Amino acid sequence: SSDVCSSDLLNIKFLVMIPKNRCPQVNNRLCWPHETKQELLQTYHNIMESTHNDPIQGYIGFSNGGFFLNKLAQFVEIDKPIISIGAAGPLFNKQGPLNTIYLLIGKKDQWNYEHAINLYNRSKDTNLTIHLIEYDEGHQIPTNILENLIKKLIKNNEN
Repeated sequence: SSDVCSSDLLNIKFLVMIPKNRCPQVNNRLCWPHETKQELLQTYHNIMESTHNDPIQGYIGFSNGGFFLNKLAQFVEIDKPIISIGAAGPLFNKQGPLNTIYLLIGKKDQWNYEHAINLYNRSKDTNLTIHLIEYDEGHQIPTNILENLIKKLIKNNEN
């Protein structure tokens, strides 16, 4: 399912999507499946179908959603900003599409911090452009940093 919410501060709408699948690798919790390339592309197809061809100006994923976006960016040309929060993942495709990821990671994220730093460092000789943004908390969404980043991306898009 999905829900549309507005941000009066940013004067934009967000489409918030709730995963429909459960994944055994995350204790059968709701997730965005992406273990194989086929599963990754099917999940992306399902997401795009559920947007009803509404224009999308960017993507935000937290935790499993961020892992999904980090992998998707290596195989599908997105051509929109990708904000990945509290996530990492391996490099699968050094010669993939030219995508830009804003990788937000908490310095106290005990599960993903080191992996996010490794992803950032390994991405330097790939087609991905990763902007690393570290924050002091753990595995959570840094709302002020996220809001400021979105404002910056909107301003850059207007110019």
